[in-house]
Amino acid sequence: MDLKGKNIGDTHANEIAKCLKANPLVRVLDLSSNKITDDGCQGIAKAICGTEIQTLSFANNKITEKCCEPLAGVLKTNKNLKHLDLSGNNISNRVMQNKIKNSLTQTTLKF
Repeated sequence: MDLKGKNIGDTHANEIAKCLKANPLVRVLDLSSNKITDDGCQGIAKAICGTEIQTLSFANNKITEKCCEPLAGVLKTNKNLKHLDLSGNNISNRVMQNKIKNSLTQTTLKF
């Protein structure tokens, strides 16, 4: 599902999260270049736990280190995710980056 650059904020991200729960067969979700913050990111992350999503991109949004620990906890349970892109966000803290990296054993991660 390509939603790149669609001016999506947290309200729409949470609606997308509800749709993902109803349609767990989506394999690719590109939410790059939107206006999603930590709240929207966490909502999507929780929603993908029971889905087939293999590629998830939050590149170039407004996500910060505040989201890293909850995101890492939720993503530990998703065994299908192979690619996660968080580049272009405000996640520069190495400790927070490592929390996410350590929770994703078979996933390529891009900061």
